Order: sequence, then C-alpha cells, then structure tokens
Amino acid sequence: MTNFLQLKHEFNDPSAEYSIFPFWFLNGDLHKEELARQLRDFKDKGVHGIVAHPRIGIPEDIEYLGTKFIERLRFIMEEAAKLGMKVIIYDEGMYPSGSAHGKVVENNPEYAARGLRMTMHPIKGPAQIKEQLEEYEEIVFAAALKMSGDRKIDPHSVVSLEVEQDSIVFDPKESGGWSIVFLIATFSKGTIRGLHFGEDDGEPNAPLAGDLLNPDAMKKFIRVTHDVYYAQFAEYFGNTITALFTDEPSVLGRCVDQEQIKPWTLGFLDYYRKHGNEAKDLLALWFDVGTDTAIKRRNFKKTVNKRLQETYYLPISEWCERHGIQLTGHPEASDDIGFLQYFQLPGQDLVWRWVGPEDNKGIQGRDSTLGKCSSDAARHRGLPRNANECFGCCGPNGHQWQLTVADMKWFVDWLFVRGVNMLYPHAFYYSIEGERLNERAPDNGPHNAWWNYYRLFADYERRMSWLLSDCTNITEIAILCEEDHLPWKIAEPLYTNQIEFNYLEEDLFLHNCLIEEGQVKIQKQIYRVIVIENLEQLVSNEMVQKLNLFLKNGGTVIIYNPEKKELPLRGNVVQLSNYNSVIGSLDRLQSRDVYLIPHNPGLRVTHIVKEGIDFYVLVNEDDSSVEGELAVKCRGALEKWDAWSSNIETIEINEVDGEYTKYNFSLQHRESIILCVNHQETPTFAAKSQKEEHSLDINVDHWTMTNPFRQKEVIKKLVSLTEYEDLKYFSGKTIYQSKVTLDASKRKYKKAQLDLGEVCELAELCINGETVGVKMWSPYHFDITPYINTDTLDIEVIVTNSKANEYAKELVKSGLIGPVRLKFYL
Repeated sequence: MTNFLQLKHEFNDPSAEYSIFPFWFLNGDLHKEELARQLRDFKDKGVHGIVAHPRIGIPEDIEYLGTKFIERLRFIMEEAAKLGMKVIIYDEGMYPSGSAHGKVVENNPEYAARGLRMTMHPIKGPAQIKEQLEEYEEIVFAAALKMSGDRKIDPHSVVSLEVEQDSIVFDPKESGGWSIVFLIATFSKGTIRGLHFGEDDGEPNAPLAGDLLNPDAMKKFIRVTHDVYYAQFAEYFGNTITALFTDEPSVLGRCVDQEQIKPWTLGFLDYYRKHGNEAKDLLALWFDVGTDTAIKRRNFKKTVNKRLQETYYLPISEWCERHGIQLTGHPEASDDIGFLQYFQLPGQDLVWRWVGPEDNKGIQGRDSTLGKCSSDAARHRGLPRNANECFGCCGPNGHQWQLTVADMKWFVDWLFVRGVNMLYPHAFYYSIEGERLNERAPDNGPHNAWWNYYRLFADYERRMSWLLSDCTNITEIAILCEEDHLPWKIAEPLYTNQIEFNYLEEDLFLHNCLIEEGQVKIQKQIYRVIVIENLEQLVSNEMVQKLNLFLKNGGTVIIYNPEKKELPLRGNVVQLSNYNSVIGSLDRLQSRDVYLIPHNPGLRVTHIVKEGIDFYVLVNEDDSSVEGELAVKCRGALEKWDAWSSNIETIEINEVDGEYTKYNFSLQHRESIILCVNHQETPTFAAKSQKEEHSLDINVDHWTMTNPFRQKEVIKKLVSLTEYEDLKYFSGKTIYQSKVTLDASKRKYKKAQLDLGEVCELAELCINGETVGVKMWSPYHFDITPYINTDTLDIEVIVTNSKANEYAKELVKSGLIGPVRLKFYL
C-alpha cells in the first residue's frame, strides 16, 4: 500500500527528469539577456530541459563552433545550471548530422559525400567506348548486357569488362540489343541545411555533406564537433548536459537524385564483396535483373547500413559513453530500428504529418511504425527511456500555423500509447523575425496562441512520461521485423482490436533471446506467439532453426502465407490468407487483455506494470467519442487517473464476469485515461438507480465581446471573428461575457454543465469571477455544478484563436461560435 500511495504522490508531480525537451531554435543574434529571459519563461511553463539546436538565421559573425558561438552556448549552460534545467547538445549546424557545417570537407575535399552513378551506351556491334569522367571520378565496374525490356536486363547476358584508361572494348558474339554500362564512383554533391541565410537547400552556400561511410571523415567530424564541445563544456557533461542529439544522418546528403545516385565511398567495392556480394550485383540498383532483384537491392542496403554503423553510429555512441552522456536523436527513416542499438536514448521523429488523425495515417504506411520503432528498440535492450522529435511541419494540409493543441494532443497520445516516454517538441523559436517565421513552422511554444496555458500541456506530458518509464508492457505477441522494415499491414488489425504487440528485431531474436517452455524471453518481455508478415524472413537457415526451436518448445508462429507456399517450419504454425484473420487466430490461442462492447476500431490500449501495479493507458484516436462497456482482464478496485488534471477517482463497475471486470466506458474526442488496478481493494459497484439523466437545456444568447478592436460590444449572434472585416487576421484573446439568472427550480438538479459548442480554439471559463477551467479542444464542456445554488451566473469566456490568421494571413475560424447551452441533469 505504501507503494500505491507513493505512486499517487509521484503521479501528481513527477520529477523534472520526465519533462519535455523542446528543440530550442537558436536562430537569431542570441543576445544573452534574451536567452536568459526565454530560459526562465520555459521553466515557468513547466519545461525543465531543452535541446540547444543551432538553426538557420544565426548571423554570419557567429561562426558555428567559433568563439562567439561557444560563448553563447556557455551562457546557456550557465543559466540552465542556475535554473536546474538540463541541456541536450546538438551535433550539427543545421542538419542532417555528419558535416559540422561543412568543416568536415573544409581542407579535406576528399571527405565530401560520395555516390555511385550509372551510364549506359547502346551499341550495334563491336565497340570501343571511352567514358568521360571528371578528374575525381573512377569507374568501379563495367559490363556489356542485353536489355529485355524497359529497365530490364537479361541477367544471363551480363559480361564483365576490363577497364583500361577509362575505356572498354567489346565484341558481342551475338547480335541485337546490347549496351555497355559503366558504374562510376563520384561525389554525390549532396549538401546539408546550413545556419546562415543563403545556406538552405538549393542555395549557393549550402554546406557540403560529409562522407558518413568514410571512417577518416567521421573521425574528423567527431574531432571538430564532439571533442570541441567537451573541451569547452567538460564541467557540464553528465550533469547539466545529459545527451547529444544526432539528427537523421544521410549518406548522400540532401538535394540528391537518389534514383540516379546510390550510396558509395572510397574502397567500398571491396567491402561490398567481403559481405558476400559480387560487383555485377550492383546492376540491380538501376535495373530489373530478374527474380533476385529485390534480394540484391536488399543486400546492398544492408551492406551500406552495416558500414554506416561501423563508421558513424558506433564511434559516436562510444564517444558519448566515454564522456558520461547519452546518444539520442534518430536515424533517417521511420523504421530504421537496427541503428537504434547504438543509442543510449533511442528516438524517432514525427514530422511533416507523416502520421495524423486523418486517413488512417496512424495505423497505415511505413511511418505508422515510428512510435514503436523507438519504444521496442528500448524495451528489448533494457533501456528505460525512448524519445520522439514531434510536431515539426505537422499543420493540416501544409498549413503549418494551423496546427492546434487538439492535434498536438492526438500526436502525443499516439506516441504514449505506443510506449514513447520522452518528447522533443519541434520547436521553440528564439526568433520569428523575417524568414524565420516559416522555417519549418510552427513554433509550438512561446510564439503560439497557447503559450500562456502551456504548463497544462507540459505537466500532462511529464505525468505520462513518468508513468511509461521504468515499467514493463504486457503482451505475449511479437511481430518479427527486420533492421530497417517494420511490418504494418499485419499490425493494423491488432491496433483496431485493442491487442497489444511489440516489434522484435530478427537479430535480437537470433542472438539475444532465450527459448524455453514455449516462450521467447528477452529483458523483461515474454512472448508466446511470433507473427511473421514477410515470408522472405524465412530465407535464412539460422532463422528457420531458431523458429523451429521455438515451435518445438511449444511456441506458436502465425505467418501470412496467402499463396500457401510450403514452409520449412514444423509445429504449431498458423497460416493466414489475409491480414484480418490474425485476430481470430489469436483469439483461439488466448483471451484478450481488454475488449469493448460494442467494438470500436478507434480505441488504443497499452497495459503496463509499474512497481507491481497494473495500469492500462487508453487513448481515443478517433474523431468521435468511444462509448460502451469495457471489459478488463483483472481483479480488484479500478481507479481512473487523469494525467491532464492529475485527478484520481474510483470507477464504479457493472460486474465481475469470470476473469473480467466490466464498467461503462466513455472516452471523448482527444481524450486519454489511465486505469489503475488496486489488487488490494475490492471493486465498487455502480447503483443502477443513480444513472444520470439529461433533463433541461437553456440557451445562452446575449453576449458582449471585448478585444483590442472591440470594447464590450453587444453582439446579436455568435459568429467567427473572420466574418468581421477588421478582425479577419486578428490573433489573440477575445472576451465574451453574458449573464444568466437562475430561479430556485434549478437547484433540484444534481449536475450542471456549460456547453460552449464550437470554439476556435482555446477557451478559459470564469463564473462569478472564479476560474472554472481551460479547454483546448472539443468538446468544450465545463462542469459548473458548484454554481447552480446562486441566483446569477456571470459568465466570462476568454477565447484565444489561431496564430495562423496573424502570421500566415489565413482565414481560420476564430472565437466563440456556439451555440452555448446550460445543461442540467437529475
């Protein structure tokens, strides 16, 4: 019981270590007084840490890693230390990582990012061809081959050719359709986004990307970046400085045609061969070479990934470990789970609205896996935290400043229910002056509409991150995944049926898992069922042997095999002809942890155990409410923990039915709740006679409106501010006031609610001079029961609308639109 009470205390006000760490865009002149003011403001809003991110907009006289730059960063460290805040340093100027704002290539032009290009020369007979090369280019492979269609070659026709002085000679033995192909090592000419105006994508001063596959280039990257940081700030490492953020390292760099240029580096052909490939296999990167095309492309990618691990991720990870901090950040792709083995604090990024509440993007497509990519990488390596860089360019339909708190709430809940427990909001802007305003907008901190209320959001995130840290999620189902591919099609029906699973990497399954008693054991996780979406995962003899060992020990493998191909597996193997049938197969194997009647595909669930206590996090990912009777496989008293308000209340249940406890469940738009199971207490049963009945509505029609352009103006009808010519592009606070007289008959009601109807977008309600609360998304319902014993309700609604109207000159609906109703319940 002491544990239980302690957890409640911690839930109310968790440690600052669970705070959000926003990207702080250091994108201006970086005056010390302003830096200090902003840090204090962050702290006041419940933000206890930052990612110090150099960003485009820094004046040219503040050279990256130069004297002035280091001086400003030192000031940030000093101020953060005084405030008890933490700092994550960022390893690039600006991104992607690995170039040190061009310093890697500076004085070493050979360290620029490299690639492999292809040229093709059709011939009609004997030919001697000299390839025209730049002085820095080299022919890696040359071949004669026959085309058998558009971008298709006859793999049996390929003849490797000797190259002398950039020339080949070839005399075909048979006529028709021959071409000569050269594969040429070159510079990719990729760039990164820089720090000063004129250094962005496509601009003449954009810094050259470094060669991430070249160990010498990356040693220089560490020397001119990481070593400089440590030399300057050693006293802050391991205390104020907790981690180093590396950001989507790109082998080719940006602004490269990846259809034409493939990753390469000096000496890579030998490395490629050493890992079981042939030079002619490279042709598959540009052509269809037959049935092995996909495998050859896959093998090339795996070889590049392995090299990148050796030259980039491993050295930086080891550097961080030696210097007492964590490597955090994220790789380039949403499902690059293999690279996360080198992160002490693995992460991913949710940007560009790749995932969102619309069009099933939360459960469909490659990017729908990014939440579990980081969380499952962490849990299977025994790491307590994992993170996500979120919100960047996540406005709807490309209208970035139209991002709402409702959207942000959906995004963070989407991450939380998938096990993410640390957030890097993208971004808080030092400045929004000039071009900075729309540089990967929006600012989701101090320059946005919700900033005065931001502590509500920050505290919510802190409570959820605390809950989801140092815990074990409960599921017996693992979906087998590759190092750079997480299956989503077979996962979709699991999400929509509230069935939890984890992604288990092939390499971990093969080398880090214990098989015994029909179970796969790794760290704190135990799996009885392995789900496979891709039959190609059975190509490896080692994988087949390990799966058969699992089956022999009593485990179950569920595999998608619509063509009913013969499988090399023996034992309890369930074959699926379609993805949805995985649900019936699982239901025959085990009872569900949670189910809802009637079924609702928008409900998401994760079940965790923290300090021996069971918690269920339930999230509404739909745009409408989720209603029904929820059945939870547990025994004991149920409590509802509300991470937004920190309130905890007892749940009255309907019945205990076998192994399930059931109760009436309701989860409104953008809501999430935490169910806590108190096994030491008996449940409280609901009295059916106490069912709440909606009895009376009163419309609230008479309003005045006040803002910088209006002074208590009486308004005939509640409409969007954009319908007023002089308020179309207004962003800020508008105060609406009304008065309602209550007669004695209203006091018989047990509950009263004020429903504001449509609000755009933030509403703070005051009744009789007292603050009732703040709502940031629909439904805008306020419990005003404590006020129905008074004769008069003086109603004041303070509405803050979107900054898109002011900043982007977009006509976004604004203000209190209603209808506003008083609702009374018996």
